[in-house]
This record gives sequence, structure tokens and C-alpha cells, in this order.
Amino acid sequence: MLRPSARGPKRSPPSRRRVRNPTSATRVGRLPSLATTSPASHTAPREQGGTPTTKLLESTIDHAVLVRAPGERVYDAFTTADGLAAWFTDGTTIDARPGGDIRLRWRDWGPDATSGEDGGPVLAATRPERFAFRWHDRARGYETTVEVDFEDRPGATVVHLREHGYPNTPEGRWGLVDCAVGWGEALALLKFSVEHGLRY
Repeated sequence: MLRPSARGPKRSPPSRRRVRNPTSATRVGRLPSLATTSPASHTAPREQGGTPTTKLLESTIDHAVLVRAPGERVYDAFTTADGLAAWFTDGTTIDARPGGDIRLRWRDWGPDATSGEDGGPVLAATRPERFAFRWHDRARGYETTVEVDFEDRPGATVVHLREHGYPNTPEGRWGLVDCAVGWGEALALLKFSVEHGLRY
């Protein structure tokens, strides 16, 4: 699977990146509203026998970037095939409504000319306020949820992105760190694309 990652598509360094642990002394909180499990259990979905699989990490990826453009324009850049093609993917298909499907595709991406596909169900889509989807890491064998909120500001929009659902395994911990870097870089590309019309 190709996600926004340091090992996959490589981009310029982000201006802000953070992995948030809601149990830390400095950032106390709870898992996002679309988490697939309760904060108390932090376990992955159950297998057929009713036994929980791997516990989930409490840490989440949490980014924010200010884009000097109206919310509708920023939302469309994140939720349409043409919008995503300008800064992130190539050949994506998306049905941006709850229950729809998003298929993100990359062709010859970055200095390593990486190609791949990833995707899953759309969980929430309220233009221009909120978009969420789930995608499955076939290579590492787990799925995570990405939630994006678009906050209106005078002359700008703040994009808040969080991703959660990583298993507490070596692969899951590496995936969280990998995508934390990648999402910061990707959101910088979104900003430059919307504000300046630059295409990747």
C-alpha cells in the first residue's frame, strides 16, 4: 500500500508535524469520534471466535495547516479526483458521500517513482466542513481511519487532519511514525497547490 509516508512518496519537509498521545501530560484527550473501538479497550476488531486481535495504539496522527482559500475550494481539493490529482494522487476515483468509496492511486510518485493503490469506505462527507474515510494497509495487514475537518477563518481555512487505529505492533508503530511524517508533507503540498496553483 502506498500512503503518505517517508518511505513511499517523498516530499519536502513539513512545517508542522506531531504525533499526539492522549495520555501524555501535555496533550490529554480521547480518541477521535470515528474510532472503531472505545478509548477504554483500544483493541482491534474481533476475529470470528470473538477474541480481540491486537491492541490499538492510543497515539494518533494530528496535523493542522492554514490554507489561504475558501473552505469549499480546500474541501474540493481533498475530496475530488481532480483536486487530489493536483497535489497528491494520479487516477484516484472517489464517491465523496457516506457509504461511498475512495480509491487513491499513485503512479511514478516521488524520486523513487513509486506506484500503488489504497482506499476504502467514505465514512463522513459534509462540504465544506468534514471528510473521513478508512483505508486498509494490505502490506502491513491493518486499517486506519483518516478524519479531516475544515475550519473557517477570515480569508483562510484551517485543515485539521487526524489518523488513528494503528495496532500496537512493530508494524503499526512504524506505520504511525511513517504516515505522521508523510501527512505533514502532503498537507504542505495541498497548501501550495490551492494557494498558488502549483501541481506536483
